[in-house]
Amino acid sequence: MNKKQIIYILVLVIFSFIFFSCTSVSLLERSKTISVNGNAILSITPDSASMNVRVSESDASTKDAQKKVNEKISAILLVLNQSGVLKEDIQTMGYEFSPEYQYIENKRELVGQRVSQSIYFVLRNIDNKDTLLPAILDRLADVSNITLGSITFSKEDMSGLYDEVRRLAMEDALHKASLYANVVNLQLGDPLLISDYSYEATPVNLRSEGLMMTKAVMSDNSPEVPVSAITIQSSVQVTFELK
Repeated sequence: MNKKQIIYILVLVIFSFIFFSCTSVSLLERSKTISVNGNAILSITPDSASMNVRVSESDASTKDAQKKVNEKISAILLVLNQSGVLKEDIQTMGYEFSPEYQYIENKRELVGQRVSQSIYFVLRNIDNKDTLLPAILDRLADVSNITLGSITFSKEDMSGLYDEVRRLAMEDALHKASLYANVVNLQLGDPLLISDYSYEATPVNLRSEGLMMTKAVMSDNSPEVPVSAITIQSSVQVTFELK
């Protein structure tokens, strides 16, 4: 291979490199484009509520404290069963034993044993039984000195809702882009880039930790339990070609 042939090949390689580099420039870089954000929010009515009830008793011995706890747990389970809560929706949580101390004349002394146990349960279809949850809380108030944890409201079946909120966000982006294109006398082309920023629904908590369920603090009527809507959000960023 002579010198002229080598130079020819080098020139051909350089030319090919430049040509393919130019043709590889993305459509996004070669086109007139517009980027917009689309947003959508769906409000969902909760249909289930979950919560836990804690029982804690102390006595001279663990056995005696446990007996007191068992009696109250049985009373709680009776309320739930009679209210239609399914057995598979009731769980025993956090069974604990611990010594109980008091300071007597600046000296810590053992005065007994404490036993604690929690019951977690889920109440379903509350949208169709809006009086059931207040009625359960009212009956639980008959079991003295128990602690109700936070009540969490949620939606059991979320299928299709995320697709719907994403579709609405995309429609919002398309509407905005079409409006802007029309203002500058251009036509909206195909979407070139789509970035999704959806937010999952967050269960609504009714804070009530530390509330001692006793009949003395309850009114004559069943307690009101406000239920707030759950929201899911979607935000999408779309880059469209302009023609």
